Amino acid sequence: PSDAALEVVELAGLSQESRARAVGDAALRAQTGFDLARGPLLAAAAFRLPPGEGPSRLLLVAHHLAVDAVSWGPLVEDFQRAYGGATLPGGGAGPWARWAESLDRAARGDELSTEAGFWTALASTEPTAELRGDLKGQDPVDGEQSLEVALSEPTTRALLEDVPPVYGTRIMDALLCALERALGPVTDESYATDHAPLMIDVESHGRERLGKTTDPSETVGWFTCVWPFALRPQGAPQGDAEWRGKPVGEALKAVKERLRAVPNGGLGFGLLAEGSPSAGVRETLRSMGPRQVLFNYLGRLEGTPLGEAEWIGPMRSSLGQRAYPLEINAWVSDGALRVRWAFGGALNQSASLGAAAAAFLAGLESIVQHCADPEAGGKTPSDFPLAGLDQASFDRLSDLLGED
Repeated sequence: PSDAALEVVELAGLSQESRARAVGDAALRAQTGFDLARGPLLAAAAFRLPPGEGPSRLLLVAHHLAVDAVSWGPLVEDFQRAYGGATLPGGGAGPWARWAESLDRAARGDELSTEAGFWTALASTEPTAELRGDLKGQDPVDGEQSLEVALSEPTTRALLEDVPPVYGTRIMDALLCALERALGPVTDESYATDHAPLMIDVESHGRERLGKTTDPSETVGWFTCVWPFALRPQGAPQGDAEWRGKPVGEALKAVKERLRAVPNGGLGFGLLAEGSPSAGVRETLRSMGPRQVLFNYLGRLEGTPLGEAEWIGPMRSSLGQRAYPLEINAWVSDGALRVRWAFGGALNQSASLGAAAAAFLAGLESIVQHCADPEAGGKTPSDFPLAGLDQASFDRLSDLLGED
């Protein structure tokens, strides 16, 4: 039938050019054929070739409302098992629905009440820096531009394996530390001269467990979590080993401490902004307004369905509007950290963005070089949460204990 979710495309007898066009047209039909009100939100196209001319191929397309990046893992594994003849257990929307209901209860109950102070304090931070350019107009998807840069494989390996043990950090600490350094070329003067913070949004997978909720790691759905984070610049870069005002190690520890202070991986921000029983909390968090930058680290995609998949066709409708003037996505594939900087016509400063992208890689290289120094390293207050010390007090205590 015409409304079937699976389309079969016969490629036999077509030239290579015609085959490519047929595949592209089918992919476009699958990706533009969703009805958000009635469904389905999953479509597939099978491309069949005659025996001896290559393997047949299957295109799976799902709307982001139903499937996020993490969901593709269990989805493809189930498909492979089913293709091999295995019987899959019954599913349905139960697990996802229970997860959503548990979050709603948490937002309206006492579980997140202790987080409200953290987020409202962040919302009340001093006036922040902004990106350069006229960002007040419409920013359509079809006007998006992008540039992609990559870290070398050896540096990526050191960033993932050698850097974390030095200060007890995670990859996100290093990425945001380097980003804090890099955004100077695309921000207004207050960021570099007055050290005004730049409020960005950080996107994460959103599958943090909250209280006694079930483990959602294998559940299919859209769990994406977005929460604000203040980048606090330390000035322009000065040499490969440090940037003005603060050595690499101090900057890395500072970002680590600010990230460790974020409760529940940022999950509570959106819950409180939309579902807090306190009108004051809701209004305060909503008053923060839209951030101009989104940063998302997708993790290691090599060896996963996302890393091995071939992407065909547009990911978003050209009729839509971009949510952020600048979107930065980072991931690891083929052994290298890759970073895509996507921007619209409103942020039409390619040279400045190129400088920022280069500075981001240089910042990561500086972190790797610093952490390779045998003198580098140390603990931070978040490593001893019961002590209740700030960094300055912690450092003084460490010096005293070191002298003993």
